[in-house]
Amino acid sequence: MQYGPFDEDEARTVFSQGSLLATDLAWKAGMPMWRPVGEVLAALPPPIPLGPPPVPASSVVPQSITQQLGPDRVPLTATPASQGLHVHQSAPTSVAASSQQTSNDLATPLSETWVRRFRLIEKAGGVGLRDSRNLTAGERASLTFNIWGMIFGPFYYLVKGMWRKSLSYTLVCFVIIEIVVLIGEHYNYRGVREMGFITAVMFALRANVDYYKKMRLGDKSWW
Repeated sequence: MQYGPFDEDEARTVFSQGSLLATDLAWKAGMPMWRPVGEVLAALPPPIPLGPPPVPASSVVPQSITQQLGPDRVPLTATPASQGLHVHQSAPTSVAASSQQTSNDLATPLSETWVRRFRLIEKAGGVGLRDSRNLTAGERASLTFNIWGMIFGPFYYLVKGMWRKSLSYTLVCFVIIEIVVLIGEHYNYRGVREMGFITAVMFALRANVDYYKKMRLGDKSWW
């Protein structure tokens, strides 16, 4: 999915909000190919101050002129499409049917906590976490365990807009608990309380990656 063009300040703002990831691709006029957003932004010059420096008293410029000029003394105009930064975010085919909702998710500002978690997921190689060895023990704990998911379980998922997964996980856990109850009655096993704890842990372990899949990959699946 492609967005833009953004001017440099807009691109930095969207990136800082977590709506763009460092591995998303970007291109602007003069670049031979698409490159990761993180590299492109790092190569751009630092942002220009919002206002011009104070004008020396000996060279006062008429107000009618300064109102039309920006800090570089050039007319303030909108960024031409040919000069702006274009951004491409890869998305699975299933997102096409709900592209508008996905765009809304991508544009939703994230808290610093979620931005940090999403970057850790990237660092770990994506939703499969195949490169989790690149993380420290503290980073792995922050990434793989969500305390609110453990406390509130399916209700936390509902608040985060993941109602399909909330229903499917709850149903699976209910079936498992019922099976344990039936087995327990036959073998005099009283481990239902422990099963409730295991259910809470399941929500805690899946919450961060599931929310990443929703917000960054447009995933609306049941599992």
